[in-house]
Amino acid sequence: MAVPYPAVPDFTTNPFALGPGGEWGTGLALADMNGNGYPDLVVSAGNDKANQHVVIYFNNGSNKINPNPGWVSQDTDHHGTLAVGDIDGNGWLDIAVSVFLGQDLSYEGGGVKVYYNYGPPNYLERTPSFKVTGFPAYGCALGDINGDGRLDLAVAGGEPIPEVESFATQECGTGDAAQTSRRTGAAPQSAEPENLQAGGTQEPPYETPGRIYLNVGGKFYENAVWKTDDAFVAMAVDFADANYDGLMDVIFQSAPVRIYLGSRTAQGTNLSTSPDWVSTDANYYGNGFDYAASLQQPADLAKPSFSLATSSNSYMGQGRGGFSLYRFLSPFVIQYKPRTSAPNWQSRYGDWGSGVRLADVDNDGNLDMLTHRWNTPGFNDLKGRLLLFQGNGGLFTTDEAVWQSDASSIIETIQVADLDRAAERSESQLIRITAENWSPGQTGQSMVYLQRQVIAAIDEVRVNGILYAAGRDYITVPGRNWISFAIPLPDKAAVTVRYRWSPELDVVYTNWNCDLGNYIYFHR
Repeated sequence: MAVPYPAVPDFTTNPFALGPGGEWGTGLALADMNGNGYPDLVVSAGNDKANQHVVIYFNNGSNKINPNPGWVSQDTDHHGTLAVGDIDGNGWLDIAVSVFLGQDLSYEGGGVKVYYNYGPPNYLERTPSFKVTGFPAYGCALGDINGDGRLDLAVAGGEPIPEVESFATQECGTGDAAQTSRRTGAAPQSAEPENLQAGGTQEPPYETPGRIYLNVGGKFYENAVWKTDDAFVAMAVDFADANYDGLMDVIFQSAPVRIYLGSRTAQGTNLSTSPDWVSTDANYYGNGFDYAASLQQPADLAKPSFSLATSSNSYMGQGRGGFSLYRFLSPFVIQYKPRTSAPNWQSRYGDWGSGVRLADVDNDGNLDMLTHRWNTPGFNDLKGRLLLFQGNGGLFTTDEAVWQSDASSIIETIQVADLDRAAERSESQLIRITAENWSPGQTGQSMVYLQRQVIAAIDEVRVNGILYAAGRDYITVPGRNWISFAIPLPDKAAVTVRYRWSPELDVVYTNWNCDLGNYIYFHR
């Protein structure tokens, strides 16, 4: 396999741009935040180590990326991951961020918040105008769960580590006790009542329901419109159409992995509150997963095969660790009992699985997996390497990575994009709507997939020849390959999409090392 990346990163952001405490990088999105046409690096920092900012490293084109942040949030938190999308429909990308723990590392201080982007001259607000608290949240995602063409917000909550931990991480000169200890005390007395054991406190793992906040007129209400029936720990969440009925579903990276299916009746769109599919391999909590409409590019969506790649941990012997691939070779895997399945492929046992990203990095028509595993705590060095598993069109070629970087760090989130857009290509796709997999009573289809996994931009969408407007008639999120429509598409509708993609994807990831910054590997 010809790996198109160097052994060490080409570029790193300045971890000390905001002070001697460094940056504990966590969440990451690659998206054009200022309208110059190039994807910027949107990073949330802090994790469980320090109260830090959300920042943007601006991309000026030709791979001229500023190593120092050009936008910095005014507030700070123990941030988890983030999601980017046009929430209010004004044509500018907003930022939703999970708050893992409170300012004092308490569970009740966690939650989620949103920074709105109002465009020029001031662009992003520096303090969030939407914020909810009361539960620890590491992951969040934007998607259109009710098929109205507006982005809703899903939040993954909980804290898995079952005791106070002291990890072998470097000091960055702040003297903050949070630098070396994961938590300084037990759960707070005033956490959400639904999660409390008798006596008023709960030691971790701390479990909480998954939840969704509905977008009404471009804003979220403080009360979640949907919660799961059961409480659990989930470190990541995302929206997808897992059973190809044209409606969005929600996936939680938990132990086991859970999928909740959307449905449509005459009364509107519903989402099950109990899981419609769970993995038989419970394993232990990983903090990353990715999915694909097809593992082949361009995808043959006439014969779809939804695939889900997950990471997991081997913490304290409670899980096998490593990575798993679940392939839904038919929608019946979810729609009929037992509604559960085992992995079709697994990597070797061991260590702490982290971020996962599926992309065709060698441009051979098969999706590969970029990922990372931390060394298991107790070895005095948590650093691992960027890993690449090669795809063969159905699974991955071996249970070991075919390539790994020489650079070592503690990777959190991995993303890909053609940062200088030099290899971008334009492509058109015709999608014919069919009711073949629609659920009983379903009267239309809200979303479609495009045949490429990583989409740079959508330039035009037409339905039966009629031009649709972004933000009004349909919505997308940066990097994903789905389109969600404001008005459900009828059977036999013809959707034509003109979009851009690139065969030369650069790799970017955040590091949970306060002195390393965020790394970029440019495609060779």
